[in-house]
Amino acid sequence: GVEGTLFALLMTERTLAHMVSQYSGAGLTALLGVGSYEFTYLWLLVLICNLSSLLPLPLVFVAGFPASGIVDAASMDTGKAALAGDGPTPAKVRSDSDPDGAACTSAV
Repeated sequence: GVEGTLFALLMTERTLAHMVSQYSGAGLTALLGVGSYEFTYLWLLVLICNLSSLLPLPLVFVAGFPASGIVDAASMDTGKAALAGDGPTPAKVRSDSDPDGAACTSAV
C-alpha cells in the first residue's frame, strides 16, 4: 500500500540526489581544473562542496511544523498535530531522584 509507495518514492529521490551530486561534483572539478597533477583550486572545490551541503537547510522551515514547534504526545497517538497546550493536562511522573514527582511531567 502506501508504505511501499512512500518507500519507493524516497529511494527514487535519494538516487536522483546522488546522481545530481556526482555529476555536479565532476563538472565542478573539471570547471576548476582540478586533476591528477593540478591542485591549485582544490581548496575552492572542497569549500564549495562542503558549503553546498548546507543548501537544503532553509527547507527545514518549509516542512510545516506547528507554530510553536512543540507537539503534544497525546496528539501523536491519534495522528493529529495539536499544540502542547491543546491536549490533556500533564500528569506527574514519579522518579527516584524526585520522590514528589514535581520535576518530571508527562502528557498522559
